[in-house]
Amino acid sequence: MAKLNKKASALLGTLVIGAAVGSIASLLLAPKEGKEVREYFYQKWKQSRFNKKRSVETDKNEETNDGN
Repeated sequence: MAKLNKKASALLGTLVIGAAVGSIASLLLAPKEGKEVREYFYQKWKQSRFNKKRSVETDKNEETNDGN
């Protein structure tokens, strides 16, 4: 294995420790459980699909109204 100098190993150590602390903090501070998060994103996805479908229908109606 290649030898790392002190600065490189200090940087690598800092990144590993920072990642560990960040992971633990995010798990401890998470406001919702996994199921709630999945439901939240599913609802947002459904709303965005509905809004896209609605905007396409509105565009079609505007095109037909422009021809009259």
